[in-house]
Amino acid sequence: MLKIRRIYDDVLPVNQDALRQVKTILRSRIGEVRSEEIEEISAKLRNPFKQRFRPVLFVAENMRRKVMGFAMLLHEPQIGFCYLEDADVVIGAVLITGARASTISSPNSWV
Repeated sequence: MLKIRRIYDDVLPVNQDALRQVKTILRSRIGEVRSEEIEEISAKLRNPFKQRFRPVLFVAENMRRKVMGFAMLLHEPQIGFCYLEDADVVIGAVLITGARASTISSPNSWV
């Protein structure tokens, strides 16, 4: 069973651990991502207005809080546009499908 949750920042230890796991997945499975970009994920979450797009990070965890996959969306709130920046392929597709469904039912509920 998987639990899908949003990571808002790296303040809580449980979120710090999830972010470490996301970074490990990025390094091991998506080799094209520069290491500087991987390390900036925490800063992007802490300061969402640093860029034009607000980052939205979803993780899929098993019951022991092992991250099985993730999806990083970039949301532009003024025009209501989202861009999938990074995702673990299989579980990322499931996460995006869930995010898309929630935006259809309630456009601002998940961001």
